[in-house]
Amino acid sequence: MASRMFRPIVRGLSTSTPRSSFLKGTELYRKDGSSVKADEHLKNKVIALYFSAGWCRSCRMFTPKLKKFYEEIAGKNKENLEVVWVSRDKTAEDQVQYFQEHQGDWVYIKFGSPLIKELLEKYDVKTIPALRVVDKEGKVLVENARNEVEENSSGDKAVKLFKEWKGKK
Repeated sequence: MASRMFRPIVRGLSTSTPRSSFLKGTELYRKDGSSVKADEHLKNKVIALYFSAGWCRSCRMFTPKLKKFYEEIAGKNKENLEVVWVSRDKTAEDQVQYFQEHQGDWVYIKFGSPLIKELLEKYDVKTIPALRVVDKEGKVLVENARNEVEENSSGDKAVKLFKEWKGKK
C-alpha cells in the first residue's frame, strides 16, 4: 500500500504567500486600546510570537522574564523587536486584564480571532508558554526562543541573543 504525505493547510498562512503578508491585514492591539495594521507595524522588525494565558502558572513565571528582555532590547537599546501576544485566555476580559497588568508594551491579537487557532496549528503549539521567532513570511527562525530568553533575559546576554536572532532574519 502506497503511503500518502499530508501537508496541513492553514487558511491565510500559506508559506507560499508573498513577502510581508504573513499577518497582512491583521489588527494588532496596544495597551492604550488603539490598533495598528500588522503589515506596517511589523515592517523591518524581528517578530516574536508569544503564546500564553493568564491562567497558566508557567506563563505567569515566564512573562516577567520576556518583559525584561523586551524592555532591554526594544526600550533601552531601541532595537526593532516586536512581541505579538497570542492569548489562550478563556474570555476577552481575562485576556485584557492579563495583558494590562502583566504583559510588556507589545501588541496582541484580539480574543476570538480565528487567527489565534491558525497560529497555534501552524506553529504546532501544544503547551504554553511558547515563544517562536519568525520572519515576515512567518517562517520559524527560532523554534524554542522561550528557553533562550529564560537564560538570557537581561544585560549583555540579552543584547547578544537579540543580535543572533536579527542575524537569522
